[in-house]
Amino acid sequence: GGSPCAAESFRDGGFVAQDPTACAAAAAVPCGPGDVVIDLCAAPGTKTTLLAEKVGDSGRVFAFDPDERRRQRVAENVARLRLDGVVEVVDDVAALAPADCVLADVPCSNTGVLGRRVEVRKRLGPSAFAALTELQRTLLRQAVALTRPGGHVVYSTCSIDREENQDVVASVCGADSGLELVTSALTLPAAGAHDGGFHAVLRRAAPIG
Repeated sequence: GGSPCAAESFRDGGFVAQDPTACAAAAAVPCGPGDVVIDLCAAPGTKTTLLAEKVGDSGRVFAFDPDERRRQRVAENVARLRLDGVVEVVDDVAALAPADCVLADVPCSNTGVLGRRVEVRKRLGPSAFAALTELQRTLLRQAVALTRPGGHVVYSTCSIDREENQDVVASVCGADSGLELVTSALTLPAAGAHDGGFHAVLRRAAPIG
């Protein structure tokens, strides 16, 4: 009947708590042992830690978030799970070299999580989506630029609105002939089971020859 985050095993780094839909976005990143991955919008770090477990001790995960306080939350989760040797929290994404995979879990309207974030209803207005989709396209283009040729980008949101999901992916892919949509998934929320959300796996073409 209590919070799992109050359990001793949580404090000792035994687990993180994450919704299945959010977990699926990180699980979709096609990385493995030894790979280098960038988590572009990493806070609070639950996806970061899953990526760290996928790449293992021989890999590397660079976690970035534009908000310094939120980066601290990532560092706390990484330290609690004892993944410091795999994850580096960075404060300047421009200094990073291209990676094998990049996860861009971008800011969004949160329409997939309205069941537990009722305050979102008060801040969503007609102009909110236009501003968000512009930011989302910018972040996805940044993620593509940080991906090595032949590597993969995973774009994800906790929105169920087409304009933030399929339309953003189509817009960026349409403007970049070297970008291919591999797969995508839209999950509608189910009470007591999981949130709603979206993720798409994109591949950056490798040079011919």
